[in-house]
Amino acid sequence: MVTSAFEAAQADLAALSPPQGLTQDLFTAYVAGILKQMPLLAEVDKLAAAGLTDTKAHEFLAASLGGTGSEEEYAQVWRVVKLWLVHFFPDSYRLETGQEVLVKGRELPRR
Repeated sequence: MVTSAFEAAQADLAALSPPQGLTQDLFTAYVAGILKQMPLLAEVDKLAAAGLTDTKAHEFLAASLGGTGSEEEYAQVWRVVKLWLVHFFPDSYRLETGQEVLVKGRELPRR
């Protein structure tokens, strides 16, 4: 892992502040619970219902975050957000190839 990725992960964990000693499943549930409460991700969720291209996501992030960042910064934020959504909500999101499009699918009841 490169130093910048390690530092970013440390910053993310500090912001999430998970309790010590969680199992993998509890950690996943904890992070998923926090992500569901974030207004920005609630908007991403709505946009993803129709398919959210990288371009549309960058535009959304620029508008939502005040437009003070560079295109590369928004691209990096989007890469992290969509990977987190796919990882923490594998039953809800998938990435389609080509130009990646985050799509919110229907959740089926678990048996």
